[in-house]
Amino acid sequence: MGRFEEAVTSENGALELDPLSLYITADLGRVYFYARRYDESLRQYRRAIEMDPTFGAFYAEMSDLYAQMGMWDEYMSAWDRSAGGASAEKDLVARKGAKAFLRIIAETTEKKRRNAWFNYYRLATIYSQLGESDQAFELLHKAREARDHQMAQLKVT
Repeated sequence: MGRFEEAVTSENGALELDPLSLYITADLGRVYFYARRYDESLRQYRRAIEMDPTFGAFYAEMSDLYAQMGMWDEYMSAWDRSAGGASAEKDLVARKGAKAFLRIIAETTEKKRRNAWFNYYRLATIYSQLGESDQAFELLHKAREARDHQMAQLKVT
């Protein structure tokens, strides 16, 4: 809803009640990300990872944060930790860069659109990161038509 200060206050209150909660710690990182407070988001995610460095979901969220911040080496490292990236993917990034990697993810995902439900929203974010606004908007329109629950995040991602 774009009420970021309220969300930050709420999450901090939850942390006061349960300071050892891994999920609340990480969720505050997500709130900071949505508020475009990227440095604070990064600090918060790093705290969560210190609590449990094996929890891959945090790395997936951090990869989005790193992409937003233009930190492509860190993006690939977080992607690798979250998805168990193959060495071929790492080699591709080393040779051609992270945007080439995003392009491959987009193209691979496009091939999966034959299913009844498809995550148009996630694919739209990839095209947005690639700077391909027309494609991103087309996919957002499809996400809206499919009633994709992630459309609720549109204002903040």
